Parts: sequence; C-alpha cells; structure tokens
Amino acid sequence: MKITTPIAALEEATRNMAQGNLDQRISTSRRDELGRLAKSFNEMASELEQSYSGLDRKVKERTEELENVNKKLGVLSSITRDDALNQITIQKGWLGMAAESSKDPVVSDYLRKMEATTDNLVSFIRFTSEYEEVGINKPDWVNVHDAFVSAIAGLDLTGKELRGRLEGVEVLADPMFPKVLHSLISNSLNHGQTVTAISLSYSEGPEGLTIVMEDDGIGVPAERKEVILQREHLTGKRSHGLFLSAEILRITKISIRETGVVGEGARFEILVPKGKYRFVEVSREESTSEAGWIIQANMPERIISDFWSRRRMCQAWSSDILRSHRSKT
Repeated sequence: MKITTPIAALEEATRNMAQGNLDQRISTSRRDELGRLAKSFNEMASELEQSYSGLDRKVKERTEELENVNKKLGVLSSITRDDALNQITIQKGWLGMAAESSKDPVVSDYLRKMEATTDNLVSFIRFTSEYEEVGINKPDWVNVHDAFVSAIAGLDLTGKELRGRLEGVEVLADPMFPKVLHSLISNSLNHGQTVTAISLSYSEGPEGLTIVMEDDGIGVPAERKEVILQREHLTGKRSHGLFLSAEILRITKISIRETGVVGEGARFEILVPKGKYRFVEVSREESTSEAGWIIQANMPERIISDFWSRRRMCQAWSSDILRSHRSKT
C-alpha cells in the first residue's frame, strides 16, 4: 500500500498533464526512489508550465503585432485604391471626351477600347477590396434566408420571378456569405440572357446540406462549368464574383459546383458538410406554408423592397406571439 499509493498518484498526475493540465504536482515526503521520482516529476511539470506560459505570451504578442501590421496594410491599401480610382475616373472622363471629339473613326475605336480596358481595371481594383475582407472575420452562424434578403437588395429584378424556400436553416460561414448569393443571382441576371425565373431551395442528404440556386436561362457549357469558378474565364474576360464566392465558402470547407444543363438553365449547388449547418425554429405560418415565397415578375424594385420589409415584420410578430403563447402554457 505504501508503494502503490504514490505510483497511482504519479499515474493520475501524468494522465492529467497529457490532457493539458500543467499545474499537476505530487506531494510526498518520501526520501527513497519514489520520492526522488516525484521530485523530478514536479520539476519537469514546473518547467513545462513555465515554457507553455511563455509560449502563450509570445503567441499573443506576435498576434497583436500581426493585427497591427494588417491594420496598417489595410489602411495603406484603402488609400492607394481610392487614389487610383480617382485618377482612373479622371482618365476615363478624358478618354470619353477624346472619343467624342475625334473625327477619325480608327482613333475613336481605339479610344473606346481604352475606355473598356479602364472599366476592367476599375472592376479589378474593387475586387481586391472585397477579396481583402475574406477570412478577416471569424466564421459565424448565418441565417440563409436573411442572407438571401440582403443579397437581392439593389438588384434590378424587373421581368424576373424569384421563387424558393430558405427559412429554418443556418450555415457556419464567413460573414460575407450574403455576397455569395448576391454573386450567383447577379450572374444569372447578367449572363443568363433568357432568364425569367430564379429559384432557391435546400435539401439534406447523406453528405450534408445542399443549397441550390437555379434559373431558366441559357445554361453553362460543359467546358466552362469549373472555369467560371476560377479567376479567369476561358474567354480571358475577368469575372471575379464567382471566384470570390468559392473562396468565401472554402473558409469553412463549403464547396460549390455548377450542374445545370445547357439550354435549360444554370444550377449552382452549395455543398455544406455535416457540422457546418443547423436547423432553427421558424414561425408556424412559415412551417405550414407549402408554397414558400414568391416575387412575381415585373414588380418594381420599390414594391419588392416593401415586400421583404413587411415579411420581416410579420415574422417578428409571429415569433413574439408564439413565445407569448408558450410562456402562458
């Protein structure tokens, strides 16, 4: 008993240290081999605790230094971008005036091409500003429906119909997740050509959650399905929105792919792995509505904005009523 007790104490202390509890010490008054072993263990534990404490302090100091450097770089980048955009705007103005006043059609054509190149440069500079924000903030739970409402703000939906159901689910993603949905919808509006309807929905499968955005436009050719999610298209034209979307999603191991059929429409699938999404409670009205929501074609933007405003207000009222009912029962 006199031998097994200190050995058991040593075993327990060692196990606790292996779990990260470095404040373990063995109290003993023995002067034999077990006592010396306990003393050696205590010295080792003290050295480890001091070493890790110093390491934590150094990591904290280096992290603060990096944050300060990043802030300075961010300010410098912002100032540089603003100055560059101001100069480019002036240059574009002069190019436009020169093209209008030129009587030589060849020269005018070159000037128009220079204007187009200038527009591409402006687009690229703005992209760097957006890309700089990716991964800066800690991933958080994002309500997919709220992200969609934010995504369509400011979009020209005249002549288009939006249909779908996204309530009741949240994803663990970069706070820029609404930008992903915005880019997907903008891509349909700008490149779908014959798009009249866009729908969004989600479903759960063995591999996780799939958020689908599809339209009824011309679709994406097979040879471009992967390329459009990269930084440069096969045509050489810059289109950073979808590339940025893929980067935003990749932060929390969410992937995206295009699976539509040419001639039938584009279909983007956002694949959210298990553990990166969760279902949340919605109001009774929402949960019993089979039709989901729909924005009819040809609705003016003012009416669409009012629609979402009133919808959010009704959701808040419904939630308050349900909470009040539950508290009384």
